[in-house]
Amino acid sequence: MNATVPDAGLRSTAAHFFALDDWKITPTLTINLGFRLEVNGQQSEVHGRISNFYPEFYVPPPAGGFTNPATSGFVLPDNYSGPAPEGYPRKNSTLINSPVQLHPEPRLGFAWRPFSSRDFAVRGGYGIYTNRISFFGASSILVFGPSFGFSSSLIGGSNAASSLQNPFPALPPRILLPQFRRYDAAGPPYTADRTPPVATIIDPAFKEATIQQYDLEVQQQYKSYVFSLAYAGAKGTHLAVTQSNNQSRLASPANPVNGLTTNSAANAVERVPFLGIAPLAFRVESSGNSNYNSLQATINKRLSHGLQLLAAYTFSKSIDAAGDSVGAAAFGFYGTPIFGEQVFNDQNKIAAQRGPSDFDRTHRFVLSYAWSLPQLVDRNRLLVGKLAEGWAFSGVVTLQSGLPFSIFDSAAGTLFGPASYFTTRQPGAGGRHSTMPVEAAASAAASKNSSTGAHLFRSHMCWMASLSTENILSPAAPPFSVGAPFSAASEEISSAGLINASETLL
Repeated sequence: MNATVPDAGLRSTAAHFFALDDWKITPTLTINLGFRLEVNGQQSEVHGRISNFYPEFYVPPPAGGFTNPATSGFVLPDNYSGPAPEGYPRKNSTLINSPVQLHPEPRLGFAWRPFSSRDFAVRGGYGIYTNRISFFGASSILVFGPSFGFSSSLIGGSNAASSLQNPFPALPPRILLPQFRRYDAAGPPYTADRTPPVATIIDPAFKEATIQQYDLEVQQQYKSYVFSLAYAGAKGTHLAVTQSNNQSRLASPANPVNGLTTNSAANAVERVPFLGIAPLAFRVESSGNSNYNSLQATINKRLSHGLQLLAAYTFSKSIDAAGDSVGAAAFGFYGTPIFGEQVFNDQNKIAAQRGPSDFDRTHRFVLSYAWSLPQLVDRNRLLVGKLAEGWAFSGVVTLQSGLPFSIFDSAAGTLFGPASYFTTRQPGAGGRHSTMPVEAAASAAASKNSSTGAHLFRSHMCWMASLSTENILSPAAPPFSVGAPFSAASEEISSAGLINASETLL
């Protein structure tokens, strides 16, 4: 059972300045220049009811003993004025080393007609953009820290007083929350009533993410057609990810860890770098990165002779070091930096998880069209002519590569900490979305301390289409239309008996 601050007063301030202008350098060259400056204050709690973990203040507790306020590693903000024991270190109200972060963001774009013909043009651009982390992904997790979060866990004999009418441990009344709770990290041995808590913390050196976007396009017009070929790319740095900085280390007689020379799932909590804190530590860091590169071709036919269409094909590759769907599958969130960008496998080597993004589709083709049928010549305006006039067909067709996915082993990696932090991989295999036989993955899954990349496989290509028919009987009448969607997708891996699914929707 857990209880914490019921009403968190999270605050942040920001100021953004920008300027832009167009310069027509020559009759055939136009330059667009812009500059944006973001001054982003980081989140804080109005009453200072948050805490964070600073490794430089941590001193391991002795066996059977505890740390004290000065050595637990937990720090309070300088705007907290409530009761607290002497000795707690204090930092600024955000508990981040850079409480105000500056982001200069230049922008450049151009349009150039290199030849005398007005039918050919070259366009391009470059820009830097900042992505702020949400309140849920920043200060709110500090509210759940040990200093203001109350938890009670009763197991076995210590839970003898529970009943069906009152099965849960008693917690302080809500009106008494929040309460400051002195947290002293306990040293081993650990029992059911004396277990290290799960810490939700932020790297004090956290930085906001920045994205660089760039593209170059050539465009040619021929009669009612416009053809274009473009390159578009993006690079992300300092992306928010969640990884544990308290992963259990492997012990041996030659390299003991905290006095231990053997490894087991039971003693994983005693082989951590920070004794008194569970190996499962949700620590938000800015160590993620990503790269996107694509070739894009389009044909745009403007309306003529009753027909218009737009066809677009993209050949692309997106690579990152942590993905959304991995965390979504484990924690039920999507795109949330606390859990969604969860780092799996070796928590100390985020680069090992680098691979195709969860949303990566190598090929994608989209065709949209609208066709107005020609009018029949009916001089006598008979019924056939009435029914045949005013008809139009339109629709959208999408063909795209399947998405990558992972196979999870709920018992993998238990020597290093909680289960489900690890997927399956044979020794020497690549990172996320690497290719390997399903049989090898099933074999690797049996190893409880396997270190593996995520998203080893990719589903099959899928297609979707929609078709609608519309008729306007008269200018004053509402349109009459009929439409039907079609889609098909398949995903089948049966050689190892792990996945065998196929679905067609009509």
